[in-house]
Amino acid sequence: MTPAVQGDRSEAERERDAALARLRHVIEEREADAREAQRHLRNVLSVTRSLARRTADEAGSLDDFRVLFDGRLAAFARVQSAVARDGRTGFDLGRLIGDECLGFGIGVGADGVELLGEPVRLLPRAAGLLALVAHELVAELAAAGGAGRGRVSWTEDAGLEIDWRQGVGAGGFRPLPDWIRQAIGYELKGEVAEERADDVVRRRIGLPRSCLV
Repeated sequence: MTPAVQGDRSEAERERDAALARLRHVIEEREADAREAQRHLRNVLSVTRSLARRTADEAGSLDDFRVLFDGRLAAFARVQSAVARDGRTGFDLGRLIGDECLGFGIGVGADGVELLGEPVRLLPRAAGLLALVAHELVAELAAAGGAGRGRVSWTEDAGLEIDWRQGVGAGGFRPLPDWIRQAIGYELKGEVAEERADDVVRRRIGLPRSCLV
């Protein structure tokens, strides 16, 4: 066999090997995506069941359950819809809070809720739970009526620190549901602190960097 023929065969083998390597890479990516989709679906179903069970425990009537559950499920579903489109890029914290405010007809800015912080993107699990936190707090803000002004700031250093302050209306101060606090601690390894001073409630939520993109 001449050197020219050997060279042609070597080049063809290299191209074949490269094509096979690319194919293996594509297959591995598809398999990883399928596993992640299955895991995500299990998580969504688990959270939905938990929402229904916890809301049933809190609701005083069937109508109360419907209102509470519909609101919580809608907040969670908004995030899941965005994650389904492209979960790798994460979910923007400011958008998450802003979407919830708009859902209650509350403006974002000086006349409603001020959002202060650099862009931060959350992984799906953290985004889902923080959407529920935002829903509870914005619902409380909406119920406060004229006192419904808020300020949410966040910083990212060793982790994510969220400082959420808002006025207290006639309905008074209602702590976050225990199951949300427990989920943040157990599932996200985060912390929640709540305190009231005069007519202002301050909530601080700390999450590790593992919750961020």
